[in-house]
Amino acid sequence: DMSGRYVGVVVTANKTGYTETTCEIYLKEAIEKNTISGSVKITGEPVIGGNLTVDANVEPSDAKITYKWYYSKKGKLLDKTLIPGQTSKRYMISNDMEGKYIIVEVTVSKDGYKTKTFEILCDTVISAKEIIAIPTPTPDAEIPPQPKPTLVKE
Repeated sequence: DMSGRYVGVVVTANKTGYTETTCEIYLKEAIEKNTISGSVKITGEPVIGGNLTVDANVEPSDAKITYKWYYSKKGKLLDKTLIPGQTSKRYMISNDMEGKYIIVEVTVSKDGYKTKTFEILCDTVISAKEIIAIPTPTPDAEIPPQPKPTLVKE
């Protein structure tokens, strides 16, 4: 209920033999709304087909949280492009994100609190999962001749 108001204090000092002094101190700015606090991080594997998930640990715990996912070609927060339709806490990385960086914007709000926005850059460039090809043997494959073992008598 003090939000938007100014706060001050008046201090009076006196002592026998001294002149009484009064000092008034006031804040220059009005009291802000309650503040949202906490931390937000991204977990998951930053590869094509991998899932990234937002872990938001914020107070008040019943605050509303919204998500927007972006990509960056340069790996900078200022160079971001919205990924349309990605508004949940989990993002499955699509093929067209290869070579890019992922950014999530997390906005936390609640009545009576000042809204807070977190921006997190996944600082690993998205790559394809490495696939190792294992040759499939064919039934008619030739087996090269093997040398005969040599026995040595001691």
